[in-house]
Amino acid sequence: MVWLDGRVLPSGRARISVFDRGLLYGDAAFETVRVYGGKPFRWREHRRRLATTLELLAIPFPDVDLRRAIDDLITAGRLPEAAIRLTVTRGVGEGLAPPPGLEPTVLLMPRAIPAGLEAARATGVHVIRLPFGQGRFGFTTGHKTTNYAAAVQGRIRAREAGAFEALYVEQDGTLSEATTSNVFGVKRGRLLTPPMAAGCLPGITRELALQLGRKAGVPTRERALRSGELRDFDEIFLTGSVIEIMPVIRVDDRTIGSGAPGPITTQLQRAYRRRVAAMRK
Repeated sequence: MVWLDGRVLPSGRARISVFDRGLLYGDAAFETVRVYGGKPFRWREHRRRLATTLELLAIPFPDVDLRRAIDDLITAGRLPEAAIRLTVTRGVGEGLAPPPGLEPTVLLMPRAIPAGLEAARATGVHVIRLPFGQGRFGFTTGHKTTNYAAAVQGRIRAREAGAFEALYVEQDGTLSEATTSNVFGVKRGRLLTPPMAAGCLPGITRELALQLGRKAGVPTRERALRSGELRDFDEIFLTGSVIEIMPVIRVDDRTIGSGAPGPITTQLQRAYRRRVAAMRK
């Protein structure tokens, strides 16, 4: 089941115009919201980020109760545990300069949570570094649009290497993020992550990980991380709405730390799960 422009219907019956600007020009924004026990986690933060990106693109925020749409889709699909991808395009209209008066296309699609994620969070994953970044000074840098060509190529390379994820290395040798997640490192008890100026997305889970770290008394700092530093980190982990806090135990062919999830990563994982449990009540 999907939710499309006000209707819940089977995905096989959903139709979007071939002239939709999301298809023709990538003229669209999206969010992926994790649902626990039928409740979207950190919905206000996701909605705020969506609104910020739509404002940048000059796409009107849809005149739709998106929270209600999520509820309707969860009920219809009977998916209390899921990830909901919410896509908003500018609507239907050809030409780089859009015709006036377009109505946004709004599509919500549920995705099942991959079965192996919980086990991966317990043991850690392998990532690779990419020989390219996604550029730090583009018009949409730091915003979640549907222009995902670099991420697609990154994930193809990760799959070919048997890795879980891939890290963008920008032209100056600094890390920005991973293809669909933010990256953190731990060095001598300090929690480090690239700043927004590095070209990373202001991740919802990234923000929460920083909050949880500070609350736990872990020194945190946002600073440039160089690709070569990875071998010196005691711990590395990724954050994302679906993967939550994912330990990294190998980068390319190098083992990180002891080769198992480190103590600060594990501490933040537990704090994250407590937040989820509180939301479920």
